[in-house]
Amino acid sequence: MMKRILSVMLIIITMVAVIASCSGKEDEEGLIKKVETVASTETDSLDARKNVSDNLPELDFGGARYRVVTHIEGDVIPTRIGEIVNDTILVRNLEIEERFNVKIEVHADTVANVNDYAARTVQSGDDSFDLFAGMSAISGRIVVGDYLIPWQNIEYVDFSQKWWSKSTIDDLTVYGKTYTAIGDFSFSSLYCTMCMYYDKFKAEDYGLPDIYDLVNSGKWTFDMLSNLVKDVYSDVNGNGMKDPGDYFGFVSDPYTDITTYLWAFDNPVMRKNAEGIPELVIKTEKINTICEKLYAFFFNNPSAYCDFNYSGVYGKGTMMGREFFETERCLFTHGTLQLASLSFRGLENDYGIIPYPKYDEAQERYLTMAEGSHTILAVPKTAQNTDMIGAVTEALCAETWKNVYPVYYDLALKVKGVRDPQSIEMLDIIMDGRVTDFGYIYDGWAGMSFCLEDIFQKGSTNFESYYSANESRVRLHYDNILRYFR
Repeated sequence: MMKRILSVMLIIITMVAVIASCSGKEDEEGLIKKVETVASTETDSLDARKNVSDNLPELDFGGARYRVVTHIEGDVIPTRIGEIVNDTILVRNLEIEERFNVKIEVHADTVANVNDYAARTVQSGDDSFDLFAGMSAISGRIVVGDYLIPWQNIEYVDFSQKWWSKSTIDDLTVYGKTYTAIGDFSFSSLYCTMCMYYDKFKAEDYGLPDIYDLVNSGKWTFDMLSNLVKDVYSDVNGNGMKDPGDYFGFVSDPYTDITTYLWAFDNPVMRKNAEGIPELVIKTEKINTICEKLYAFFFNNPSAYCDFNYSGVYGKGTMMGREFFETERCLFTHGTLQLASLSFRGLENDYGIIPYPKYDEAQERYLTMAEGSHTILAVPKTAQNTDMIGAVTEALCAETWKNVYPVYYDLALKVKGVRDPQSIEMLDIIMDGRVTDFGYIYDGWAGMSFCLEDIFQKGSTNFESYYSANESRVRLHYDNILRYFR
């Protein structure tokens, strides 16, 4: 009962604070009504989820410190108070600390410094932290350094529970061992999920069909996308050339946004074989076509804009789509779900959230990934109090799944971040299509996860040449990792 009261109070208090600083886009009466609606339905709709037991016994760890080293402090202890998601995380921490008699602490730094700190302290035998929550795209490299304990050796951790990503077992467990795991305590793995956005006002203006209907009917494919935007271009500045001053059908970051198509098109880097061992499978019958289609669309298409050399408000080549979409200079773009709750909430035009398109209609479902900056969890070999680490980590993952995710997903994202009920349906499709790839988590800039960037930066679509030049090196890289697991 206390959790219910805290949850409802938290919503009301936070939303009232929002009312006080409201800019005028929503009047006070309308916002209060929204608060009342959320508060009245929150406990009823989420009771079943909140009542799921984490099956942990009564434990008292005598005031022990639970020390997390990470590059995303907000996953552990938010620094900005007054936003409902951050406040919910703080309530989660207080409940866990009281329940197990522990103190949650965080050491946050840059990605490079966090990895160096973790490696250096473990090498010296220093028991200076309990949980490593590093950047997923590069943290796999510390496994072969012999710095981590397999999660299977940690008491109280149950990967069969809902708050652990299914991929932790399906993709990241090899020879019965898991060194890096994705649990809901890694809150960033939710908001870093890749999706697409489109300007609903402009879509209607250009006579496009209902995009949601295309998604629901299974007809939302890359060829369909290409056809819809082929005539969406306007030389706004009238200089007779394609440049950032114009309006485009699609604007994209040339890095992660395009890399995601490997998984959206169901063409992962590695996939487990019949024996349950990941093997290199990126070279498929369709990979050459994938390269050709993507390059033709993003780099040779007058209606699309994607440039490795573009330098904008967010840096060279990065977050181009975010910049153009924020300033209403493109119809479609890619991005993470986080953009909905942060960057796009103030847009004048209504926008829609949709999944990445399928490769073709024969592909069974829409697929995506969480981009590599999200955290992934590991335990250092120097850890002494592993029972405490296991119990507290399990509880943090469970409470995040039960309380934090619903607040973010159902309130901050669905209520504040989307403009129509159909987008909420799209969010469920996007989340159901998240996949994880052993080859990506253990890439460490030495695998093939970023091959599209490498190929396209050279102005090429020749995957065969790239594969021939890099296959031996990449196989050796992954073999070394699998050897360590074995």
